Amino acid sequence: MPAAPTRVYNFEASWDSMRRGTNPEDVKAWVDMDGRLYPMTKVPVARNRWEAAIPVSEGRTYVPYKYRFDFKYPGVTSKSVESVWSPEYRLVIPDAASK
Repeated sequence: MPAAPTRVYNFEASWDSMRRGTNPEDVKAWVDMDGRLYPMTKVPVARNRWEAAIPVSEGRTYVPYKYRFDFKYPGVTSKSVESVWSPEYRLVIPDAASK
């Protein structure tokens, strides 16, 4: 990803579940970066898509991150909550000083 002058980067994800009874309105999405969870916002015109704009510290050129999705599904007497995680991804930012 090219270096952003503002050091804010956009993250986007989509997620579908085969679990019966999962309501898309009950899904919450997060970006996990350095052990900190950043909430994602549901994209209004797209199905099952989320986005977040996250600041990255000056000088960082490599940032590992994962997505987390929390969702509810019907249980025997109430709704149960489950979380699923994506594999780890990497944001690589070129070092402006090395150009």
